[in-house]
Amino acid sequence: MRLADAYIAWIASYEASNPPSTAVLVTSSEGAADWSERQAGSTRWIGVCAGAASDPVSQAMMMFITFNTLVVRDRVDVAAAHREFLKIDEYRTRISRDTPGAED
Repeated sequence: MRLADAYIAWIASYEASNPPSTAVLVTSSEGAADWSERQAGSTRWIGVCAGAASDPVSQAMMMFITFNTLVVRDRVDVAAAHREFLKIDEYRTRISRDTPGAED
């Protein structure tokens, strides 16, 4: 899936006493809205490039900022987020080549 078409939906785990959330999905905008409606709890979703400049570098930067926000601020499990972000073409081509799922 191209980054420009990707939407990310997730449920945050704000309480430090709770385990990290594994509820994260990378999909189309319709898929994110449908998923959000089915989930219990505080669901967030965003178009990764919404409001970002049209150049690929800025879009990639917004994608990685979103990833960081999910795992650091909202305590989404890193492995769960990585598995879902692998659906994004630009993510697979920009992560370290020795990372599982990376592409040349």
